[in-house]
Amino acid sequence: MLIQPLQDPASSSQEAGERKAKLVQERFRLAGEEALKVILAERVAKGWGVPTVERYDGGGRQAVVAVRDLFECLPFQGKMAEPSSHLFRGYLAGVLTQLMENRVTVREVDCIAKGNPQCTIARRKRREP
Repeated sequence: MLIQPLQDPASSSQEAGERKAKLVQERFRLAGEEALKVILAERVAKGWGVPTVERYDGGGRQAVVAVRDLFECLPFQGKMAEPSSHLFRGYLAGVLTQLMENRVTVREVDCIAKGNPQCTIARRKRREP
């Protein structure tokens, strides 16, 4: 039996996010912010937290999602120096990559684990050459 090393949680969850967004696009014929809201509503039902789309501009390639009670950060509330949402951050990057039809990276600008009231994840803007 070959043992595989564990993948980075952000990269494996990114793949899951891309698959989920593609499924929602194809099955429900949704796109953009409407598809994002449906995908995030499912995360509430699964107990991940309570996400809210604060900004979405698919054409301008911008997105900001705030999440209250994010399950992976609550246990460390106010105890960490760095953001701690790797799973949800990767999942959201995958969802946005599929919805925006462009490879997307995101960054966590606020985090419950750092003492912020919610986690806020924003699409990272590309640096101009």
